[in-house]
Amino acid sequence: MLVLALDTSSKSGSVALIKDGAIMAEFLINAEINHSETIMPAISDTLRIAKTDLTEVDYFSFAMGPGAFTGLRIGAGIIKGLALGTGKPIVGVSSLDALAYNYPPDFPGTCLCPMLDAKRDEVYTAVYGCTEKGWKKAGADRVTPPREFLGTLQGRCVFLGDGALRYEGLIRESLPGRSTVLPGYLSQIRASAVGLLGMEEFSRGNFLDLLTFTPVYLRKSPGETA
Repeated sequence: MLVLALDTSSKSGSVALIKDGAIMAEFLINAEINHSETIMPAISDTLRIAKTDLTEVDYFSFAMGPGAFTGLRIGAGIIKGLALGTGKPIVGVSSLDALAYNYPPDFPGTCLCPMLDAKRDEVYTAVYGCTEKGWKKAGADRVTPPREFLGTLQGRCVFLGDGALRYEGLIRESLPGRSTVLPGYLSQIRASAVGLLGMEEFSRGNFLDLLTFTPVYLRKSPGETA
């Protein structure tokens, strides 16, 4: 099976092509350029390097959010256009699940907290507990003030993402001696993770409705009212 995966949920953007669980090609763009300028060329280059084309893709995998409003809307528009043009299905995965994929399972009892900067003094985040079978998500994705969120955490916690980097000082202050903030090179969502996570959604038949699906925003955009 051949999957084309896409992430536009944060400042960085990424495209990957995965065949039977193996990454054939991947682009990660972290140049603070609007996704509308970079993602389509990255898709074309990814397909060209892999010596394939859209007609051979079996399905698309999309990071649905939470994340940046504009980026998610651009990504949703692109993925819907590709699916409409090819007739191939789409699966969606959590952006936070994809970010968490950057860090392998740790010691049992450790928690992993991917954080994306949500602006307005908030972060998008979730908690993953380490079990013998790997990371297991505990609860839903949320948008929250970081200080309030940090006050709920117990034990040793590992943080990653641009939100963790922004609030690194607060994290260390709130969890003295029991927090680790991973470096910046682990803070970007990779489309390869979106594609690999999407394989499970595809196997379960959890396809998105092409005409009705919307990204996961968790809150209203600045231009919307309650």
